[in-house]
Parts: sequence; structure tokens; C-alpha cells
Amino acid sequence: MEKQTTFYIKQQNKKTVELDIIKRRKKYLINNEKGHPLFSLKEINDNLIHRIFLSKNRPFKMKVYQTEAEFFTFERLFSFFKHTINVYDSDCNLIGKVTKKLFRFRKYEVKNNQGKSMYFIASHLVKRSNFEIKGDNYSVGLIKKERSKSKKTFLKPNGSFGMELVENLSNEHKILLIAAVILIDFVHYNN
Repeated sequence: MEKQTTFYIKQQNKKTVELDIIKRRKKYLINNEKGHPLFSLKEINDNLIHRIFLSKNRPFKMKVYQTEAEFFTFERLFSFFKHTINVYDSDCNLIGKVTKKLFRFRKYEVKNNQGKSMYFIASHLVKRSNFEIKGDNYSVGLIKKERSKSKKTFLKPNGSFGMELVENLSNEHKILLIAAVILIDFVHYNN
């Protein structure tokens, strides 16, 4: 993952038709630019009531696996207004967190484990499905949401995210930005 700069994050859906009322646990597959799998993410919550009635505000815990070994954990607590996802390593040490800026439309902040701000993520004014990642006055990368071609409204939106990053980011920073993609998917594309 050290030299990996391009990630494709796709939610894995069942082959059967899913109506919006059926809220299954989310699973994601993260591939490189050649389509080879890097990680898999699995939501481990078993509370169907939360998934149905709380939707994008629901608490969840998600495990990140690399070749079946647990790699990182994403945890989100219940909140109606403040959307935050905490990232832990395999030893349950906090690496950092991603928070949606309160009262700011489509703006996020990535902080390290000491609460210091590292990156800001904001959508473009024209292309609202593109999110730019910025550090202190420099661009770190771009997150793009690709929409499904399906016009059937009763199907869940099926699309993937592409994330392109600069080369000099550490693995912890990359996993924090992957957590940001998951939070963006929950907040803006979950319904």
C-alpha cells in the first residue's frame, strides 16, 4: 500500500434486486487501478432496526480486512447532526477521525489521534460528486463518485468511488482518507 496512489471503492451488492426498505449490512471492496483487490470492508452491526430507521445517522462498526486478516476498524457513534467516524488500528489504538463540518454542506475534516487537523475535504461547486482533498494550502488528492447508469428508482444507487492521492502519504493517512470516502457514502449516498 506504500506506493499505491489510486483506489477504487465499490459497495458490494447482492445479485438479487434490493428494495430500499431492505437495509443490508454494507460491504465494500477496494481495488487498485488494475482491478486487483487491496482490502475488503464489512459492516459488523447486526441491528436491522438501526439500519432501517436511522439510515445515514446509524451507528456502525466496520472492519477492514487485508487477505482475511483484520487490518483496521472504522467506528461511528450515533448522531443526528455530527457525523464522525473514528479509525483504529488492529491493536485498538486511535489513528484519527473524520468529521463532517457542522452546518457546512459537503465539507469534512480529517484529524490525527491528537486532534490536530490534517486535511479538509470539500465538494466542487459545479461537480458536486467530486470532493477535493487539501492539506495546508496544497492539494492532496481527489475523490470522485461515479453514478450508476440504472434509471430504476426502486433500486439502490450503485456506483463506485475513485480516489487519487499524491505519492508521499503514509499508510495511516491513506486509510483515514478511505474512511472519509465511507463517511461521504453514508452521509450523501445512503438513501
